[in-house]
Amino acid sequence: MPENLEVGDIIARPGEMVFGELPIGRTAWSKELSVPMIVVNGAHAGPRLWLSALIHGPEATGAEVIRRVLRETIDPMVLQGSIICAPIANPLAFQDSTYDTPYDGYNLNRVFPGNPNGSITHRMAAVLYEQVKRCDFIMDLHANAVPALQFCIVAHAPDPKVVERSFEIARAFGITTRLMKVSEEAQWASSRSGTLLEVAARDGIPGCIAELLYWYRIDPGSVEVGTRGVLNIMKALGMIAGQIEKQDVLVIDGELAGAEQTCKEGGLVFFSKNVGDLVTQGETIAIVRDPYGDLLEEVKAPVTGWVTAYPLRRNQAATSGDTVAFFVYRKN
Repeated sequence: MPENLEVGDIIARPGEMVFGELPIGRTAWSKELSVPMIVVNGAHAGPRLWLSALIHGPEATGAEVIRRVLRETIDPMVLQGSIICAPIANPLAFQDSTYDTPYDGYNLNRVFPGNPNGSITHRMAAVLYEQVKRCDFIMDLHANAVPALQFCIVAHAPDPKVVERSFEIARAFGITTRLMKVSEEAQWASSRSGTLLEVAARDGIPGCIAELLYWYRIDPGSVEVGTRGVLNIMKALGMIAGQIEKQDVLVIDGELAGAEQTCKEGGLVFFSKNVGDLVTQGETIAIVRDPYGDLLEEVKAPVTGWVTAYPLRRNQAATSGDTVAFFVYRKN
């Protein structure tokens, strides 16, 4: 029989779903800053799942996925296992609709496991990761700017069994899945340390990120994909009954790695390829023009693979060094 599940001051008895907050610190006007939490303690023994959304402020689709899963679908009296959930993991970034925390300028998903004595973003990461460490699997919901495919990301880990288990569960989600591996061949590797996914994998906790759609809006179609995917993961973990359901989106199958391409010049960006297109290494996938209409750069594919996203954060423009496109490819 499961015992009470305590998350800070939140106490959920077996068969209960309880709402509360985890304190982080105080704002400049001396009010308590806290992260909303949902704690679901199933009436039956089973694995513990970490579920989060809105680590980045514009990516609200994941919060609606969480509402659909927890408030409309699962029954704590039937659930096998438990869920610790942060539907708005970074309330400061959410409030301002910003990717990074506005008060200190840090990206929450680059500073895990955090520092309880650091700036507010580091403190937020430390409080959240204390709960992540208690879980058996993590599912972190994000959203890409369009155009983009929806895809899952699995992190490299020292233990290959953690990577294998992460792939198993990510594939149950049902969309294109790729490995995010920090290596010398990835030009952007240094910017990828400190993500929730990587730190958890390093600590032996399998998990995945789902990159859904859109920024600044909650897309109903993407909510359907996310809801079906989270429920598929819970089925694969044995937390709920039922058959895994196939996703009705474009899926690129196989053992996939990921790559990114940045631009050298800055200006308006025009896409030469559609997301989902197969491209060859060195092929032009986008061009950059200046305000006068002159061509500044042809952005080339770094690998032979598929374009999965053009993750431009705001306008369809880029500054030198910005990431223009994501790719997946099959490693030989």
